Amino acid sequence: MKWILVLGIAAAGYWYWSGPFQESRLLSPQEQLENNAKLMKRCVDKEKSMAGSAGVGGIGGIVDGAESLCAEQLGLMARDGNWYSAE
Repeated sequence: MKWILVLGIAAAGYWYWSGPFQESRLLSPQEQLENNAKLMKRCVDKEKSMAGSAGVGGIGGIVDGAESLCAEQLGLMARDGNWYSAE
């Protein structure tokens, strides 16, 4: 009897987590664009920091290279001034 109750609670928890909970976490298109912009900024800032600490901060093109690298890492592409998923 105890196992049936435990399995019932586990099944209900799994159903909630895989259904309603995940749906509530979906982002609107505008929220996704904002999230992508934040991810890109964080990644580019990290790349600039790493380039600066490696002593190549004065070399031109670091930002463009960092954006290309970050876009590839994050699976994003630039279009109309926003970062979209490349999928």
